[in-house]
Amino acid sequence: FRTKDGSKVLNLESSPLLYSYIAGIIKTKKCHLYRISGMEDHIHLLTDLHPDISLSALIRDIKTSTSFWLRRNRSSVYLLVGPTDMGHLHYAIPRKTG
Repeated sequence: FRTKDGSKVLNLESSPLLYSYIAGIIKTKKCHLYRISGMEDHIHLLTDLHPDISLSALIRDIKTSTSFWLRRNRSSVYLLVGPTDMGHLHYAIPRKTG
C-alpha cells in the first residue's frame, strides 16, 4: 500500500497501532498475517489468502477499512492500491504422497 501521492505521512512511532488494526482485518477474513512493515509512505504485507476470499476483495477491504481508520484517528491520509502499487506472489506447497 502507498500513501496518496507518495507523501511521507505515516508516523513510524505509532505504526504498531496501525499494524495491529490491519492484522485484525486480515484475521477477520480468515487469512494469516506472517509479516507487516513499512515506511512513512508505504506498507508491506506478507499474508496467506483463504480460499473463501479473492485477493482483490482482501486488498479492497484492507484499503477501505485502513483509510477510514487513519482519517478517524489522526490524519487525512488515504492509502491507495493499484496495479503499479501492488505486487503479489503465489506459492503452493505440494501435498505429500505415500
